[in-house]
Amino acid sequence: MLKTKFPKVQALTLHSVSIDTTLQYPWANFRGNGSGPSNRFDIAKRLFHLDSLDTFPRSVVILDGGIDYVIISNVSAKSLPREFFWNVTGMTRLDLSENLLTDIDADLLRNQVTLEDLHLSKNRLRHLDQKVFQSLYKVGFLDLSFNLLKAIDSELLTSLISLEEIHLDHNLIETLPKDFLQKQMPTIQKVFLQYNNIKTIPVFPFYAKHFLLMNMNHCKLNGNSLFTLIEHVSFLDTVATYIDSESLNPNIHFQQLISTRAILDLSYCHIKDISLKINQNDIFVLESLLKFIEIQGSGNPVDCSCAPLSQQFDWDWKCWNPPELRGRMFKTVTDHEMRCPQNFEKCPQSCTCYIRLSFKSKIIDCRNTNLTTVPDEVPTGHLELLFQNSSITSLTPRKYFKNASVLDFSKNKINTLSPSVVASFPAGMSSLMLNNNHLTSLPENLRRLNVSKMTIGHNPFVCDCHTKWMKEWLLERTSPVTDWNEVKCTYNVSKARQLISVPDYMFVCQELDKSKFSVAQHVIFPSTIIGCLLFVLVTLSLIVYFQRFTIKVLLYMHTGFHPFDRVKGEDLPFVYDVYIIYTEEKRIIAQEKLVDALRDRRCRVADFTRNFIIGLSCMDNMERLILKSSKILFFMSEDVVDNVLIMSGWNIAYQRAVAGQMNSVIIVASTEFRKHCKEESLRKYLKTDVFIKENAKLLLEKVLYLMPKPCGEEHIQLHNTERVVTDIDEKVNYIMCPVDGDNDLYREVHGQLIPYLNEYHQNIEDFESAFVPGTDMRDEMDNMLKKSQHFIFILTPEMIGNEMFEVAMFILSTVISKSKLSGYNYLLLVTTGDFEGLDIPGDLKSYMDMFITCDYSDPGLKHYLLESLTYCKQNDQLDGAGENNSVLETNTRMPLL
Repeated sequence: MLKTKFPKVQALTLHSVSIDTTLQYPWANFRGNGSGPSNRFDIAKRLFHLDSLDTFPRSVVILDGGIDYVIISNVSAKSLPREFFWNVTGMTRLDLSENLLTDIDADLLRNQVTLEDLHLSKNRLRHLDQKVFQSLYKVGFLDLSFNLLKAIDSELLTSLISLEEIHLDHNLIETLPKDFLQKQMPTIQKVFLQYNNIKTIPVFPFYAKHFLLMNMNHCKLNGNSLFTLIEHVSFLDTVATYIDSESLNPNIHFQQLISTRAILDLSYCHIKDISLKINQNDIFVLESLLKFIEIQGSGNPVDCSCAPLSQQFDWDWKCWNPPELRGRMFKTVTDHEMRCPQNFEKCPQSCTCYIRLSFKSKIIDCRNTNLTTVPDEVPTGHLELLFQNSSITSLTPRKYFKNASVLDFSKNKINTLSPSVVASFPAGMSSLMLNNNHLTSLPENLRRLNVSKMTIGHNPFVCDCHTKWMKEWLLERTSPVTDWNEVKCTYNVSKARQLISVPDYMFVCQELDKSKFSVAQHVIFPSTIIGCLLFVLVTLSLIVYFQRFTIKVLLYMHTGFHPFDRVKGEDLPFVYDVYIIYTEEKRIIAQEKLVDALRDRRCRVADFTRNFIIGLSCMDNMERLILKSSKILFFMSEDVVDNVLIMSGWNIAYQRAVAGQMNSVIIVASTEFRKHCKEESLRKYLKTDVFIKENAKLLLEKVLYLMPKPCGEEHIQLHNTERVVTDIDEKVNYIMCPVDGDNDLYREVHGQLIPYLNEYHQNIEDFESAFVPGTDMRDEMDNMLKKSQHFIFILTPEMIGNEMFEVAMFILSTVISKSKLSGYNYLLLVTTGDFEGLDIPGDLKSYMDMFITCDYSDPGLKHYLLESLTYCKQNDQLDGAGENNSVLETNTRMPLL
C-alpha cells in the first residue's frame, strides 16, 4: 500500500506502528532535489527512521539500496542480523541508540565506508569485537555512552582515522589501552570519558593537532593519576603539536597560540594531594602544560595541608581540607600555613612530627595527649614544640628548648615555673604560651626573653610582692603579652581582678606583729569600706562592660550619635548595605525580622535565597554578592557547619574580614550555638560585638547600628532599566520553547516575553526559526551557537523522557556543555511545572543542582532575565568596587546542599 500511494518517497518514518508484513526500503530509485516543505533532515537525503516499537521486527524489515540516514532507535532491539546493512549503500549516519543491544556482530558494518556519524548510546553493550569498526575510515563522530563497557580493546579504534569526537562516558570502563587514540591524533578534538571507573589519564590526546576537550569528571582519578600524566607527557611534543596546528598562519604570535587553551575536566574525582611527589623537572612540565591545557578540578577533596607547590600553578581549584582552609583558592595557600607529616628519628611515641615548609622547622605535636612531663628527647634542629591540652604538672629544663621558636604549654596543669626552666628557653622566640595553667606567679627573668608573642592569661595569680613586677611589665608598651586583659590575680580571698587594675599597695608580702594587731582596726573596718566601694564600682563596671553594645545602640537610636565602631573603608559605595545569609531552618524568621524590616528602613538588602543571576553557580553567586556588599550577615543555626555552601561563603567573608574589614561580618545566632560552636574562625567572631543573639529585644536596632551609614542614602532602585539599555551586545540571544504552537506557553513566550526583551535591545531570536528550512538542526547547531551571547531555554516536565522532544533535549544537552565551558551564564534555564520524581538526564540534573534556574511563573521573570542577559563577569568585578547597580528579587530555584 505504501509503495502504491507514495511511489517516490524519500524519507520514511515509522513511529509506534506494528509491522506484520515484509517491508523493503527503498522501493524507488528516485532522488529528491531539495525543494518542497522543510523537514528536520535534508530532503535531498534519503532517510529510514524506525522509532518507538515494543519489539523489533528484524525478520520483516529489509534495507536494500541507497540510504543516507538510518535511525533505528527505541525499538527494543536486542541484536541485528549480521547482513542487515550489507545491501545498504551511501549511508552517512547510523543511529542505533536507546535499544537493548548487548553485542554487535563483527560484520554488521562491513563495507560501510561512507559512514560519518555512528550513534550506539543507551544500549547494554558489554563488549565490542575489535573488528566491528574495521572499515569505517570516514567516521568522525562515535557515541558509545550509557552502556556497560568495562574495557576498550586496543585494536577497536584502529580504523577510525577520521575520528573527531568520541563519547565513552557513563560506562563501567576501568582501564584504557596505552595507545588510546594514538591513531586519531591528526583529527581528534573532543573526548568524553566522564562517569567511568578510570584511574589513569590518556596521554595521546594531548598531542592531537586540534585537541579541544577531554572530559573525565566523576572518574576515579586521584593525585597519583595526575602525577603519572606529568611523568609520561612530553612537553616538547605538545608544543610542537600546537605550533604545527597553527603552521598555516605564519603571523600568529606564541602568546596568541596559548591564549585559547584546551580543557581537561577532572572535576568531582578523588584528587586529594596534587604536588607531594612532583620534582623540579615535573614542575617545569606541569607549568608548561598549563599554558596549553586548562585543568578544571572543582569538587575534588583537595588537601591543602601539605601542598608545597600550590602557589606555582595557575589553576582555580579550592581546598577541602583542612577545615580551616576549606573554600580557599588552592593557589593562595602559603607555605607558612602548610605542614607535612615526617618520620623523624627520636619523635616521641605519643606525639606526631611534621615539617613546616616555610622555615623547614620540625613540629613536635604532643597536643591532646596524656603526657605528665615533657619528653626527654626530641629530634634535633629548629623546633616548634606543641604540648597544649596535655596533663603536664611541672616543667624541667631540657637542652632542646634552646632550639625552639614556638613553645606551647597552654591548657595544662603546671603549677610552678622556676627561673632555671626560663633560663633554658632561647633568647629569641616567636611564641611562648603558658595560659590556662595553675601558675600563681612567674619568675622575673621571663621579662628578659625576646619573645614576639606570649600568653599567660587564665592562671590563678596571687596579688603579692612576687607579682608586682608583672603589672609594670604588662603596662610597658613593648610587652609581648597579647592576652594582658585576661591576666588576673586575687588579693587574700577576694574575687580575681584584672592584674593591671590592682593598686600598687596591694602587691605586698608581710608578716603581721601580733602584739599590735587589732582585728577591728586592721581587718573589719578597712575590709568593710573597701568591700562596699569595690562592690559599687565592680557592679557599675560590669553593667557597662556587659551591656556596652546595648548602651551604644540606645545612644544611637535616641540621639543619632555614632562615634563608635566605624572602620576604614566601610563607606565605600558598595552596591548593597548588607547581604543576609541563612539556613533553611532560619528562612522565615530571617526574612520577617531582618530582610523585610531592613527594606522598610530603605536599606539595600541582598537576600541569600532571592538575589541571583540566572545561569551562575551557587558559589559564584554567593562570592559575587559578598564582594558587592558592605556588610555580610550570617543567621546561623546549629547545623550550619554541615552546610557546605554556607560554610564556603563564611570562609570567603572571613578572609575578607581578616584582610582589613573586621567589622564587615555580622553573626546572628542563639546562645546555644555560641556555646557549642567548634569551628575556630567562628568562635573568634562570636566573642566580638558583631555577634547578636537572635532573640535579642533590639535585634533590628543592633543590626542598623552596625550598618555602614544610615540606610536610605543614595538608595538604588531595583529595576535599573537605563543600565539594561546601555548593556547592548551585538551578538544574538537565542530563545527556545519547544512546545506546540497552539500551546498557551508558546503564545506567551512569543507574544509577550520576546517583544518585552527586544524592547530593551536584547536582540532575542527564536532558535528553531533561525535555521534554513531543510537542514538538520543538529548538524548546524554548533555554528548557530557560536553566534549567540546567551541561550534561553524553556523546560517543561513533559520534555523529560519524551521521544517527541529528542532534538530539543539534545540541543539543551549541547547548550549545557557550552555554558559550562564558557565561564559565564551562557544558558538561562527557565522551568515550568513540577519535576519531582522524574528521571532527569544526568547532565541536566547536574546542571539544575549546581546552577541557578528561574521558574516561569515568577512575577519578576522579565526583569530578571534582563539583568541576567546583561550580566558580564568582568563588569561585575568592577561593580564590586562601587558601581551602583542591583539584582532583582525573585523566587529563583537554588540547589539545596
